[in-house]
Parts: sequence; C-alpha cells; structure tokens
Amino acid sequence: MSPARFKDFGSEQILDTTEYEPITFRLDGQDFTCYSVLPGTALLEFVSDADSGEGGRASESILRFFKAAMPEAEYERFYQLVKRADRVTPMEVLAEISTWLVEVYSERPTKLPSASPTGTETTGPSSVEPSSSEVLIPTA
Repeated sequence: MSPARFKDFGSEQILDTTEYEPITFRLDGQDFTCYSVLPGTALLEFVSDADSGEGGRASESILRFFKAAMPEAEYERFYQLVKRADRVTPMEVLAEISTWLVEVYSERPTKLPSASPTGTETTGPSSVEPSSSEVLIPTA
C-alpha cells in the first residue's frame, strides 16, 4: 500500500502564543522577556547557522536568534547592554544564554494556568490505591 499523497496536519498543532508563559532571563541585573514560543523556522535557522563551521556566520546567528526571540524594544535594550564597552558581555555568555533559550524553546512550552471553575467537580470516585508512578518513602 502506498502512502497517501495528502495529509492534513490540522490546526490543533499550531500554538496560540497567548496561551503560553513568556520566557525570561536576567543579565547584569536586568530582566529580559522573550516570546513564549518561537516559530520552528527560527530554531532551524539558528541551529543550521551555528553549526555551519563558519565563525562569522555562527556569531551572527546568535544575534539573529536573540532578535527573533525578543520583541523589538526588548531586543534593542538587550543589544545596548551587551555591546557596552565599559561592561563587556563575553561571547561565551551570549552563547550560554542562546543555548539555554534553545533548550527551553525545544521543550514543550508551559501553558498559562486556565481560570478554574467555581466549586469542585469530580469525575468519579477517588482511588485509594497508589498510582504506578507514586513513590512511597518508608518511614523509620
């Protein structure tokens, strides 16, 4: 049987950015906020450029990645900080931040808590048996 020549990937896999928590980090006492989720293309481009073996292209990819990860005003504030001559941010620190961001973006994003309904609702009787993932710690 040959594979189908059409597949609908639907819209349920598309992430609504308003449903996810923003990503934040601190550098030199300043907090910076990044988009909650990032288009897959931004990650693919960053990884491709960073692994290109070309030093200049790899270095540029870090700044392009920060620009893709932050709202414009936030990026400008970040860029002004990291280019200061009187308080130098080493390239290794920028690489460490970008690596951390890639790790965070590569994981499933954390959704914002939904508004809970008033009162309590139950789906059925509670079990008194421990779950298979529950860890029981013996007491002395």
